[in-house]
Amino acid sequence: LVIGGDGISYAMVLQLQSYLQFHNDALKSLEILEPQLQVWHTKWTDIVQTHLGRTSGKSTNPALLGHSAGKIGRAAPSHMKKVEFYPGSRLFYLVSDARMLDCW
Repeated sequence: LVIGGDGISYAMVLQLQSYLQFHNDALKSLEILEPQLQVWHTKWTDIVQTHLGRTSGKSTNPALLGHSAGKIGRAAPSHMKKVEFYPGSRLFYLVSDARMLDCW
């Protein structure tokens, strides 16, 4: 049974399998599970790092998302290797809506 998730879910399933490895039954030992890391989590982090700026959200380049985020008072993610999806997507939508309205 293949299951997928983000990094934490993947690590927790592996940890559970490690804890339960001595059970005789394949179901009780969770041997039947095959955890897979979902690729979109990695891609999302790459997208944010590319458009926000790799080191921080403070940018002087107005084309980067980090510049717009700084102007509206949004902080950059505290840990760029693990970017939260929902706050990041809200920032993307807010900035893209503002830029589209600005072009109109």
